Amino acid sequence: MLLFGILMIINIRQSRHRVQPLRHNQQQRFRSNEQQLCVMLAIQVLTTTLISAPYSILIVYHFSAVTIYKYITSSNALLILYFVRQLCAIVYYSNCVFGFYTYILTSRKFRGEFKYCFQYGMNFIVRKFHLEHYLPMRIQQMLLFNRND
Repeated sequence: MLLFGILMIINIRQSRHRVQPLRHNQQQRFRSNEQQLCVMLAIQVLTTTLISAPYSILIVYHFSAVTIYKYITSSNALLILYFVRQLCAIVYYSNCVFGFYTYILTSRKFRGEFKYCFQYGMNFIVRKFHLEHYLPMRIQQMLLFNRND
């Protein structure tokens, strides 16, 4: 992931030289988007590394100590090892969920797009199932005002 992150940052920096914006305003927007993307990528790589490191270290320890060297410990030590391994596995496998929260917390553009998609989806559901009549009047007026039919 680190390798692809570095390659992506290099590609973003090089694409600035390949594509020249027509106006200064577009160049500022391009830099803002580039900066948000780099911050999102850096935080995603950092969180993925921090989340997956304990589980990876525990798996390597378990494989080397117990399987290869036949290091036998007490049943209590094995129980603790398996318990910690399960905790680390839960955190490790929840890594895919952390990406969403990372993007929501770090990128203003991502938050705006998410809010737009959420509102569009809610409007679609409300209209599809004819739920407008069950909503407060203020929200009904907003839905009628934003209607694109």
